[in-house]
Amino acid sequence: GRNRILSYAFPEGADRGMIIINPSTGIIRAHDVFDYETEQIYEFPVIAIDRGAPPQTGTTTLRLTIIDSNDEAPHFVRRSYKFEVEENQPEYTFIGKVSASDTDAAPFNVVKYAFDKHYGDTSAFHIDENTGDISTAKMLDREKKNGEAYHLVVVAFNDGYKQMKSSVNTSICVLDQNDNNPVMDF
Repeated sequence: GRNRILSYAFPEGADRGMIIINPSTGIIRAHDVFDYETEQIYEFPVIAIDRGAPPQTGTTTLRLTIIDSNDEAPHFVRRSYKFEVEENQPEYTFIGKVSASDTDAAPFNVVKYAFDKHYGDTSAFHIDENTGDISTAKMLDREKKNGEAYHLVVVAFNDGYKQMKSSVNTSICVLDQNDNNPVMDF
């Protein structure tokens, strides 16, 4: 009879405008975008009401657990990086470190680093993909670059399903050593 016909509802304001419930079927749908980084667990009271006379009610709590997705790009600690290294240093001489973080939850928060091969002469340098450490890939000669700095772009990325990445400008200035004999012109 009428007692078997139910309707469903949230108490006034309990849905926080985030979800909606079909009063006839009880099917609940998202009405807003959930962000794992903001809140991971939501609880909403739900009321079921029959059509008896008098109507009977039952309540339960809907517990909604949000699962993280790879929706945040890594962010560099600095807006740009500037390093210096003396010329004539051997390969793998440490120059500096870039650093980025990712606010996603594991495993999407693991940041890796690489040079953007489209910008600058990256063949002169190594970057450790796990630490962001930059080192020389060969002996550098300041005079061959006419004293100009190397201008590179470092990319921080994660390995999520939807790979997110960001980049930062990085300058490396090669410092002069007194390694050339003077030339006298007459």
